[in-house]
Amino acid sequence: NGQLAAINDCLYRYMDDSKFITFLDLDEVLVPRLQPNWHLMLSDLLKVRNYNKICAFNFQCLFFSTQMSKMPSSQNSILLTKFGLSTLLNTQRELEPWPHLLRSKEIVIPKRVEIMGVHNVWKQIRDFMEYHVPNTTAVLHHYRSFGNSPNTFIDDSHLLKYQDQLLKMIQSVHKEVFLKSKSRDF
Repeated sequence: NGQLAAINDCLYRYMDDSKFITFLDLDEVLVPRLQPNWHLMLSDLLKVRNYNKICAFNFQCLFFSTQMSKMPSSQNSILLTKFGLSTLLNTQRELEPWPHLLRSKEIVIPKRVEIMGVHNVWKQIRDFMEYHVPNTTAVLHHYRSFGNSPNTFIDDSHLLKYQDQLLKMIQSVHKEVFLKSKSRDF
């Protein structure tokens, strides 16, 4: 499996340079629920009991439907659509998160992991263990199409509180990239 090779190559390539490594797909976002950012979330996680025995933090997955886009009633709706921000346009999700280790993703402490799988640690060093992060602390948002799903969906607008901040950063990057591409001689 090419994905497993890439994941474990990343693990070993950056093991000596990184305190943490996270493995996410492009359609996934790890969202802190109690803290406003990853830095503060990790700060809290480093304080969990038995941290010195933990090799990874495992986050439950919530699937968000990309077929039930909901246009936020805000002045930013045109920009959200222009930039295709799925994380802010798609707020309908499954009712319950998936159990830990099924469709979950992790932040690992690389020096404590020997073999990494797609959704969890396959083999850890010595007696280290995974910590199952409560979904009230943080959760993985996975954006995908469901087809004709019988699942019950609820509205989860948690990320909308970051829309102004996200749009400001995206507009800045977009402007910089656009200006650089305009100034190139072809």
